[in-house]
Amino acid sequence: MERNGTIAAVATAPGRGGVAIVRVSGPDAFALAARICGRDPQPGRIRMARFRHPDDGTVLDAGVLLAFRAPHSYTGEDVVEFQCHGGTVTPRRILEACLAAGALDVFISDTQERNESIWSARGAFLEAIKASTTEMDECDVVVPRSRVAE
Repeated sequence: MERNGTIAAVATAPGRGGVAIVRVSGPDAFALAARICGRDPQPGRIRMARFRHPDDGTVLDAGVLLAFRAPHSYTGEDVVEFQCHGGTVTPRRILEACLAAGALDVFISDTQERNESIWSARGAFLEAIKASTTEMDECDVVVPRSRVAE
């Protein structure tokens, strides 16, 4: 797996929710955000933005854009967060826009059928946990690339 590129992933649990986060980390994170939002992200500032597909300008959603300049981010790299409406459709569309803008997908599979199977399993897993307990804390987990096993 390439470790020097800019990566993107949906960082929140799949399923129902008011807000979802698509996180981009790497050297081109700010340029990628500028392509999707039409403006440069500003670290330390919360910005409202329209998220557009970089190929045709289709508006995907409107939400909050956050930016963290390296080394002041969890990954130690430049990081941008697109905070969009929750669910599964909107975050996936924003992730697809990030990939079209040049990010690498950290979601690894070899076929579209396998991608859909993994997405389905993630959603079912969350629902199973919710059904098994009344005390569930949904969390947002990110692992720095330097800590990912080869």
